[in-house]
Amino acid sequence: MTAEIASPLALVVDDDPLFRTATVAALTRFGLRVVEAADGDEGLERFAACPADVVLLDAQMPRLDGFEACARLRDMPGGAAVPVLMLTALDDEESIKSAYVAGATDFHSKPPRWSILGQRVRFMIRAARMRKDLARTQAEAARTERIARLGQWEWDLPHGRMSLSAECARLLGFAPRALGMSPPDFFAAFAEADRARLAALANPAPASGTAEGTFDFECLVPLQPVARIVRVEAALVRAADGRVIRVNAVLQDVTERKHAEERIEHLAHFDPITGFANRARFRDLVAEATALDEGAAVLFVQPRRLASVTQALGRDAADALTREAGVRLATALAWSLERFPGVHGDFGRPGGGAFGVVLTGAVDDALAMRVGEALARSLDSPLVVEGREIFARASAGYALAPQDGRDADDLLRQADRSLQAALRGRPGEVAAPARQEKAAPVPVHDLALETDLHYALKRGELRLHYQPQVDARTGRISGVEALMRWYRQGEMVPPGRFITLAEETGLIEPIEDWAIGESCRQYARWREAGAGAIPVAVNLTASHFLNPDLPGIVTRALAETGVPPAHLELEITESVLLEDLPRAVARMEALNELGVRVAIDDFGTGYSSLQYLRRLPIDRLKIDRAFVTDLGSAPSAEALLAAMLAMTKALGLRVIVEGIETRAQAETLFANGCTQMQGFFFAKPLDADGVLSLAKGPRRADWKFGAGPPPREAMVQAG
Repeated sequence: MTAEIASPLALVVDDDPLFRTATVAALTRFGLRVVEAADGDEGLERFAACPADVVLLDAQMPRLDGFEACARLRDMPGGAAVPVLMLTALDDEESIKSAYVAGATDFHSKPPRWSILGQRVRFMIRAARMRKDLARTQAEAARTERIARLGQWEWDLPHGRMSLSAECARLLGFAPRALGMSPPDFFAAFAEADRARLAALANPAPASGTAEGTFDFECLVPLQPVARIVRVEAALVRAADGRVIRVNAVLQDVTERKHAEERIEHLAHFDPITGFANRARFRDLVAEATALDEGAAVLFVQPRRLASVTQALGRDAADALTREAGVRLATALAWSLERFPGVHGDFGRPGGGAFGVVLTGAVDDALAMRVGEALARSLDSPLVVEGREIFARASAGYALAPQDGRDADDLLRQADRSLQAALRGRPGEVAAPARQEKAAPVPVHDLALETDLHYALKRGELRLHYQPQVDARTGRISGVEALMRWYRQGEMVPPGRFITLAEETGLIEPIEDWAIGESCRQYARWREAGAGAIPVAVNLTASHFLNPDLPGIVTRALAETGVPPAHLELEITESVLLEDLPRAVARMEALNELGVRVAIDDFGTGYSSLQYLRRLPIDRLKIDRAFVTDLGSAPSAEALLAAMLAMTKALGLRVIVEGIETRAQAETLFANGCTQMQGFFFAKPLDADGVLSLAKGPRRADWKFGAGPPPREAMVQAG
């Protein structure tokens, strides 16, 4: 049911009951509801209880007359805006004046003509409602202006006056009631450089603005304490003779928008952590440098501890370290360039954890090397982050133009190659460009290979082959090493080619995740086929081994396949220890808690230290093939291997030797106490079915060395 709108309510206050009755009857005929009161006090009480839409007051009443009642009514809630019609038989000018002074809206004589009284009351109600609606609209407009920071102003040229909205006055710093003023006073709110443009609106040049005479420009309002930027949109009103007689304008505060645009522009060109030029801006700086007809160099400097700080303390701490390192490096650069007049340097942070420097002027290898050394040495002393001293240490690499690249991209690539070479060495090293080994441009077919590698897992093109590991006491398989193979469109891609590509593109981790899972699944399939337990070793790169997600990946693979943890071995090279020894140890301990074994691959070719070998939580060493090649031809080779085998025994570590290609090599190793062997002499890498046939087949007599029955626990020890 639709609710009906209530009729207007009139309050009639008169001490004459007959007049009240007649008035009520007249107003009722005009559709009003009426409430009566016999005197001023009662009238105020009735209004307080139920505010009326119009009040009719008799001027002459005992106790509280109409004049005083009207004055009090205006101070009551809701009484300020209600229309009041004063009724009186007095028609002298003084009474009329008193009525208006008391706050009456209008004056009507008694006795009235009832039809005219009814019309006048209805008009007063309608006018009051219109004023109320107008006030509401104006309030909403003012609120909208405040929210939008939008003000309006009008320039009346014939009268030389400016009219302002309240929000316009506020935006320009004028007093709230200063809504009208002279043009000079108005223009004084703007910066001096903008005043002439505003004044010119009165007499615009023929070519200015648009055909309709509209103008759009920005001005500065130098208010204290913060200057504001305002946008002015003005439209001209012309007389018949073409003269501008009025300017109507809208003014909007666009300060925050302009500042946001400036911030966006800054972020597009500068690193948010350090404030240095970002990758895009740094490339532009390099391009500008190579375009000059003078020498140029690009240096990359990289702190070596960012990854470990991120792992141990979190991203915020790493960002703080980056900022502190940036300040230290920028100071070192400024100090270095003081010694080389005519050489200019720009700093940047092109990404990847590295900082970049562009040098222009009389730049050569010697100067670039000296600057690089100064930058690297600047991080030798500790940086303080979150109250901790951190030795960031740094390495650097550089490239020169035009020797190492004639455009920005070539120069950046060569500088990055130099940096990577430095990172493979000791902290503090600066690497020069390897110009004699300068890499050729990447051919199109290599790009296609990279694209196909992205889809190799999804297409099922990656497979594992397994090279048997043999227990020379029993002549049987004691385990296998899983080796990656990629059959691209049916043709095998050499591992040395695609493994390197996978590392460069970041695909190596998902590929190695798959290898862990597939090795465990194949273990389960062999066991179901009756081959027994065949421990599997899987190779991992440094980045994957140091990934904190690795223990979780291994746990899931073991749980899904039921493989005993001791029958999964993860092989890493000694370079992992060099990259981040604390994290490497933490990862080994986490894997040991799972029961998974860790082996050091290619042992003896890297950075091994007897001190850390004794302390590392590893299970096995895998001696590299380089120590096997000269067995039988160089006496020192056997002596070296014998010493290595004795050392591993003293440390309580299991050992396996790889790369065995002849029986003589195997016999020499067995004679020196080595029982676990791997190499082409025993078997090349096989597919899963080949391993199954070998495991279920008879013991290979040519794989067994020495006399006497094999130990019963040989298979378990080998695993």
